[in-house]
Amino acid sequence: MKTREDKKVAKKPTKRKEKAYEWFINSFAIVLLGGGLLLMGYMATTVGNVRSNSSDAYVASLPTQSDTLTHSKICMMDDVYQSDYPTLSLTIINRTYYGCSIKASQELASNEKLRTAIDPVTKNEVDKASGIIALHPKRDGKVIYFESKETFDQYLNNLDGK
Repeated sequence: MKTREDKKVAKKPTKRKEKAYEWFINSFAIVLLGGGLLLMGYMATTVGNVRSNSSDAYVASLPTQSDTLTHSKICMMDDVYQSDYPTLSLTIINRTYYGCSIKASQELASNEKLRTAIDPVTKNEVDKASGIIALHPKRDGKVIYFESKETFDQYLNNLDGK
């Protein structure tokens, strides 16, 4: 006959130990999750402030509305003022267009519609390589094209009258 000593019984953890372990794991998970959420919130506010400051600096660096802009400082595919950012020139039928990237230059070369704009005063089509360029009144970096200095002056007079 076997005695109790002969039987090797595996000890099961007590319910009290199980509950303490579960409580520890759950608490640890909550602390990690909360810390992660706090970190993400902090990063989101920090990145937002950096973008705001750089955006303010960009707007402050823009020329005034009455200034005409040099063609070489414009990405003519997106109609955006590039300031001192380098542009790529592209000559098509003795006219020079500017793009902000190789892709932009390729698009300008292949799509004739991208090489023209509409004069906001006369509503006539303007070749971007020969038009007068000015900053859009929203001052968001976008530009507008004019047929001539006269239509640009008319546009400025209409802005002053508003």
